[in-house]
Amino acid sequence: MKNPSAVPDLSKFSEVRTKYLHIFNDVMDQHHLDALVFPQMYKETPLLDSEDKIADTTVPEIHIAGVPLVTVPAGYYKSGSPFSIAFVGKDVERGRTARHGLRLRAGHEASRCPLCL
Repeated sequence: MKNPSAVPDLSKFSEVRTKYLHIFNDVMDQHHLDALVFPQMYKETPLLDSEDKIADTTVPEIHIAGVPLVTVPAGYYKSGSPFSIAFVGKDVERGRTARHGLRLRAGHEASRCPLCL
């Protein structure tokens, strides 16, 4: 960057983000969806000293869109590493997205702390 203290022009980003949100919201509306549900990672968390990367399924797209994401404990891999489910909803329905996650978590055995196994 020539001048790191200068405010960057984000107009192109805002334009692309707006288009992305329109597509996301259209899909949700066309299919009458309250939320999308999927594993938070596509494989278990690597060991601390591992060179493997965390295999998340959602981070860049969710950050760009700015839509709500609720991650809920949903069990454990054979290694004892926690497994989580992600709920993603429309920006205007943040409360609804959170309630979906809380309903799954309520009373679910997977809510236990992994250290307590």
